[in-house]
Amino acid sequence: ISKNNYSLAIKFLYKSITLAEEWETYQLLGWAHYHKSNYSIAIKALNKSLSLSEHWQTYQGLGLAFFHEHRNYSEAIQAFNKSIILNEDWKSYQGLGMALSSAKSYSEAIESFRKSIVLNEDCETYYHL
Repeated sequence: ISKNNYSLAIKFLYKSITLAEEWETYQLLGWAHYHKSNYSIAIKALNKSLSLSEHWQTYQGLGLAFFHEHRNYSEAIQAFNKSIILNEDWKSYQGLGMALSSAKSYSEAIESFRKSIVLNEDCETYYHL
């Protein structure tokens, strides 16, 4: 999905869903809505994707959407943890660290940021420490 064409992508993703309901399509739809700051719609699409198939990137997107939607840190933490169980990705650890820090769980947040750094030494996690 091109960063400049989220609205167009959303239109085509909805059309695709009318033809066949695939978890990947709902995942892309969720990410597109997330990037347009439509967090509640992103959460619905990502949850639908998860109902069809669990995927770590879907949980990662769900965590980010929960983090931004009404600052729902507990739901974000749960989603990031599920993402990490399926695949230890630095971005999921970074998101978990942000949610834990916002929830004032500072020691756990620091540990998550450290794991993010270990998995990707070039990531921007350093700026969150």
